[in-house]
Amino acid sequence: MHKLLPLFLALLTLVALAAHASAQTEAAPPTDKNAVSAEIQGCLRRYQGQYILVDKANTFEWLSSYRGLKNLLDHEVRLTGKPAMRTIDTTPWGGASSVKEQWYFQVKSAEDVAPNCAGYPQ
Repeated sequence: MHKLLPLFLALLTLVALAAHASAQTEAAPPTDKNAVSAEIQGCLRRYQGQYILVDKANTFEWLSSYRGLKNLLDHEVRLTGKPAMRTIDTTPWGGASSVKEQWYFQVKSAEDVAPNCAGYPQ
């Protein structure tokens, strides 16, 4: 019995260290309604029927609908808002669930920076 005690303590220590390391690497954007406001800038485009903001590295951010965005398509824009989560359900009737969660930027205001997306990838 006494021979197993050091082994048990070592195993318990490893589990605690692994849990601590895992907690540090699983940071996610805030989902709180009171999340801090942010500002992002890029080229406003549409993809799969939704607005996206593309940066110069050709990565994009899903956006919420916002009045006035339609008039700014293919312009460089500056947006203020905050990150949020939405649920998308494309489950066919009688089919297996295909619900997924998607991070997006909830737009509160939009400012036209340039009338085109010069310097941004197509």
